[in-house]
Amino acid sequence: MKKIFGLIISISTLVIFIGCGDEAKTLEYYKNHLEEAKQKVEMCKKLEHSNETQQLDCSNAKEAILTQRTIKAF
Repeated sequence: MKKIFGLIISISTLVIFIGCGDEAKTLEYYKNHLEEAKQKVEMCKKLEHSNETQQLDCSNAKEAILTQRTIKAF
């Protein structure tokens, strides 16, 4: 039982550290990579919970797509 509990704690810690290592991509990045921005927005719709970095990343992707649509409208 102790081994299973230790394994669960180890895996949980690893998952937390892997998720914290990513940095949000900038608005400028997504403006230059619109296909990736579209994929990110779709992924963001599926997230049940997100951390600050993920929220910023999703926001930047959405903003890049909206900016592109506005530019095309003119």
